[in-house]
Amino acid sequence: MSKKTILLMSLIGLASIDVLWAIESGRASPLVASAAFAVVAVLVASRNEFRAGFIVGIAGVAVHVFELIFHGRHGMAAMEALLFTANLCLSFVVAASSWSLMRRGMTGGSGEHRGSALNDREDR
Repeated sequence: MSKKTILLMSLIGLASIDVLWAIESGRASPLVASAAFAVVAVLVASRNEFRAGFIVGIAGVAVHVFELIFHGRHGMAAMEALLFTANLCLSFVVAASSWSLMRRGMTGGSGEHRGSALNDREDR
């Protein structure tokens, strides 16, 4: 499985998890993150915009680490704790795989974005 495929599957997973989180919690705020992950998935799939993936991955990790430090997991139901953990882990996967694809592009990829546009065979 290519790194780009892993990145796309992780972004789609994050968007889906946040929809489930919105339904579970009754709050609309996870839908904002879901929309952001979906838009970035489209950008990665159509334009190889790995920087966007890196940015939302880092933002996802930062937000969830902040919540963990300042709010803890106390008071979370089992389902919410599971969704929180999945969101944190997948955000890390998105950041790491985006970074890897960006670095590969900077050291030998093609395209004018220096790390954004890679050939399909180069993202493995």
